[in-house]
Amino acid sequence: MSRIVVPYVRSGGQGAARSGQSVPVRDVRGPALSELDNSDRRRGYWFGLAPDDAEERWYFEAVQDTDGRWIAVRQLTILGDGSRRAYSVDHLEDESGFLTDAPLEPEESGLDEIAADEWQRVWSGA
Repeated sequence: MSRIVVPYVRSGGQGAARSGQSVPVRDVRGPALSELDNSDRRRGYWFGLAPDDAEERWYFEAVQDTDGRWIAVRQLTILGDGSRRAYSVDHLEDESGFLTDAPLEPEESGLDEIAADEWQRVWSGA
């Protein structure tokens, strides 16, 4: 089985930003995440509440990489007003946020495992 390495560092344009300056950032994870998402590696599905807003719900689909880390390939945030923010290997980021770039640690993050069909129902908006 080939080793899939997902880069976690988000590249930041030319030069370093000075304090108070913003630097355009280009997410470089796409190809590696696509490869992982299309692999036959183990998948997991989780649900959790935002630690600072009990009305904000988080849903993750993750694939276990070759080092045993859970790498998110789809993420859905449902805000208290019902609006949704969805990220995937095909839509990594927008003005509101981005697909998490850190491996999931479900046990330490208070995430609860859910069934794949339940996750898919929520993801599809049913």
